[in-house]
This record gives sequence, C-alpha cells and structure tokens, in this order.
Amino acid sequence: MNPQEEADYKAFTALKTDDVTGQIELGEDFVQKYPDSKYNESVYAKLTQAYSVKQDIPKMNAAGEKALAINPDDVSVLVQLGFVAPHFSDPNDMDAERKLQKAEQELKHALELLPTMPKPATVTDDDFAKAKAAAAEEAHSGLGLVYFRQGKYEESLAEFKMAAAGSEADPTNLYVMGIDLQQLKRFGEAADIYGKCAATSGPLQSRCKQRADQMKQQAASQPAAKP
Repeated sequence: MNPQEEADYKAFTALKTDDVTGQIELGEDFVQKYPDSKYNESVYAKLTQAYSVKQDIPKMNAAGEKALAINPDDVSVLVQLGFVAPHFSDPNDMDAERKLQKAEQELKHALELLPTMPKPATVTDDDFAKAKAAAAEEAHSGLGLVYFRQGKYEESLAEFKMAAAGSEADPTNLYVMGIDLQQLKRFGEAADIYGKCAATSGPLQSRCKQRADQMKQQAASQPAAKP
C-alpha cells in the first residue's frame, strides 16, 4: 500500500457532495498521480457526476468511458451517461443517432444489472432499495427521451410510465409524454397529461397549461371512434 495514495483518496472521498470543483481538482490530480490505482474506477465515477453537474459534457463522457473501461458494469456511470445523452442530443449532429443508440444500450444494461446488484456492506437495506429505485426511474426516463428523439412515441410513452411508477412524475417527463400522446393523436390523454404538468410549478407550467387547453379543443373536434 502507498500511504500517500491512501491519504489522497481519503481526502478526495471526504469532500462534500456539493463541492464539485474540489472533486474535479482532487480527482483529476489523483488519476494523474496514480494511473494504476485500485481506486480509479470510483474516482472516475465521481468525476463523471461532477462534470455532469458542471454541464461539461465532453469531460463527463471522457471520465465515464474511463470508468467503464475499468468496470463495464458500473451502474451509476451507465445511468449517468445514458440519461444525459438524449438531453443534449443535437439533431444537426451527424453522429446523433449513434449517440442515442449508445445511450439506449447503456441504460438497458443498467436495468439488467440492477436486480442482482450486490448491496454494499455500509449501506442499509432501505437506503439500497431507494437508490436502486431512483436509478431505475432515471434509466427509464432516459430511455423515454431516447425513443422520443428517435420518433418512437409508443416506446417513449411506455418508458416514461415506468419512470413515474411509484413516484410523482417529473414535469419534463410529463411534458414529453404529452407530446408523445399528441403525436399518436390521443388528444384527450394528452390533455390530461399536460394538465398534470400544468399543476406543477416551474418553467414548463404555462406552456403545459396552454397545450392542455389546445388538446382539449383538439379532442372535442376529433371524430368519434367507430364501434
């Protein structure tokens, strides 16, 4: 054991979760000083999260890929990369579809791993169950947006419904669900979903209210379904 390496890693893990600047500085310094450290997967995973908070997507992706090169089954990194990618997808990017497909693979792999994920000894059963549920919710939400970007509205809707299972749906998810239903010409259901989004406070509230009213009018003018 290298005593200095142990001390540096302890200093890195002792940082507060909201000290992302400190995590980036100490984390980058650590992996440069100890390129073969057994702690590097953990350090790269934390750097992935820190760069995500900073919205430095290229560096987030670089740190995440290094973590996955050490451990391809790192659920936290798989979910982080897969969730962020569709949020920053640019339709004018020639590589956009490949990035969405990669995000889909990462999120699906994370969902495959979650049921058999071993519980750390230092974590309570309750906290572990909550962490797995949160990871699954984020993975389904990310998949919902991936499929939305690809124009797969039925698949997108199904994933967002799974993301909302067991918790209050996120306003952004509700807004995209509304668009999914609108694209599927299910205007009455779209009005209901936009209404739920309009009931939440935030930047989407007024837009959701406007769309809810539009969908109600659209549903009222929609021809009745044949028996």
